[in-house]
Amino acid sequence: GGARAPEHLGGDWKRHRESVRASARVSGGGDTPFQFGSQYTHFFYTMQPVYPFRLLATSREFCVASSQSEDDCESVQFISGAVLEAARNATPTADGQQGQGQGQQLLLSMGINDCEAKLARIPMARVWEMLRPLPGE
Repeated sequence: GGARAPEHLGGDWKRHRESVRASARVSGGGDTPFQFGSQYTHFFYTMQPVYPFRLLATSREFCVASSQSEDDCESVQFISGAVLEAARNATPTADGQQGQGQGQQLLLSMGINDCEAKLARIPMARVWEMLRPLPGE
C-alpha cells in the first residue's frame, strides 16, 4: 500500500493530513519553508512488560495540529513527555484501582517550531482505540 497520512492531534483529534503537502515536505519540495523538507509525526505503542519487551501494538502516525490551521500539522513538533492523569471523581474498584483507562487522560508535553512549549490531553480511551495489535501477538 501507499503512504498513509498521519492523524491530527488537535482540538478535535482530526484524522487526516493532506497527502500532497505531506509528500512535498518529505521530498523537500512544494510549499515547505525548510530546505530539506520536514514531516514530524508520532505514534503510540505498547510493549510486553517483561523481557524480551516485544512490541504488542502500535497506532497509526499522528501529528500535532497547527495553531494556524487544524487541517495541517505543525511544521516542527516534538512530543517530549507523557504523564497518565488519574480520572477526576473516579470510583476505585474493590482493590483500590481505577477501572482500565476509564476517565483517565494522557497529558502530553511538546515543543512546537523550536519556539513554544505546549500541553495537550488525550483521553486514554482514545489512545486504546488508536492501537492495533501487531501480527503474531
